[in-house]
Amino acid sequence: MSIKFKLAESAPDGKVAEVLEALKSHGFAARQLFPNQKRAALASMYVIADKDDALPAVRKALKPFASEVEYVEGSVARKPMAG
Repeated sequence: MSIKFKLAESAPDGKVAEVLEALKSHGFAARQLFPNQKRAALASMYVIADKDDALPAVRKALKPFASEVEYVEGSVARKPMAG
């Protein structure tokens, strides 16, 4: 399971670094979902490995950056189709 979030494409590099450092200080390691991507829309998407339903804690850590964070979402629970 994972938590995904997207930063505004217009967020300055310094602000992106602040967001990532804030998450790190709360024990979350965020990484780019599409590393080395040249398209800003994809390069601004990040993922965090979810540990024990961490979505509320991640949202709390990102709250001070509400103007830079476009969305935060957890994994969708999926079930196999019955055959």
